[in-house]
Amino acid sequence: SQDLLASDTYGSDVNFLANVEKVSVNDLVEVKNADGTNKFDVGQLKEAGFGPDVLHHEGNVSLTELKEAGFGVDELTDARFTYEDIGAAGFEIGHLKELGFNIEQLGQAGFTQGEIASLGGEPTGFPLNLLKEAGFDVGTLANAKSIEGSLLFSPLDLAGHFDVADLKEAGFGAGDLAGLMNFSASDLAGHFNVADLAGSGMFRVDDLAEAGFGVNDLASTGYFNVGQMAENFTASELASSYSVDEIANGTEGKFSAAEIADAFSSQDLLASDTYGSDVNFLANVEKVSV
Repeated sequence: SQDLLASDTYGSDVNFLANVEKVSVNDLVEVKNADGTNKFDVGQLKEAGFGPDVLHHEGNVSLTELKEAGFGVDELTDARFTYEDIGAAGFEIGHLKELGFNIEQLGQAGFTQGEIASLGGEPTGFPLNLLKEAGFDVGTLANAKSIEGSLLFSPLDLAGHFDVADLKEAGFGAGDLAGLMNFSASDLAGHFNVADLAGSGMFRVDDLAEAGFGVNDLASTGYFNVGQMAENFTASELASSYSVDEIANGTEGKFSAAEIADAFSSQDLLASDTYGSDVNFLANVEKVSV
């Protein structure tokens, strides 16, 4: 083989040498010109009929060289290269996805969750349910952006696949979850305090009352006045957080004087500006003694 390779007649005829049994692939890869450069490049060996399996495993040609010579991913996977090998060779993630690589295979090829998520949903990428099943965290998906900088997965899409706890951990606040994802106060009540929910500006008193928050809870936030509270609570319930005067003057006639009187002690009524000087009214309140 060395005589043939050194000859002027056959030494440069790669197509002939490729069919001579005694000339190995390694011989063709290693043979040099007088100046020390390789006599045959990988492209010439490819054209002579050698596949990536033989060139790599028998000729020690690197995967990067095979890629540069024009071998495709499908040829390389058939040549016993691992997905990790293929990823390290520099193939673009979008190209591999187009060739049928799934999420797991792209991960084995060395691509991060962020890079896989950056493919977006179908058809360029993967649907959210598959990404979630593959263990992708919601924060990665929430921050996945296109080349133009737009979000690839909408908050509403994320809400359809992740629960409130996951979304909160990813950085979404009560306002985001209510305004962008349509979660109710009841959905959020176990994950956010009443101040967060009230402060989001997305919920009314009735929403929060339905979620289980009482007068003291809502009054403590400072976001609602007694008039708003009166639409959902009785005078007796409001009395735990508001004074006689606040209820009498701030609820626009929602409660009768009798209802307010029933909600407070005689001392509260006597000390109030609204009823404290009205002897005729007080005389008719049973709890106010002579």
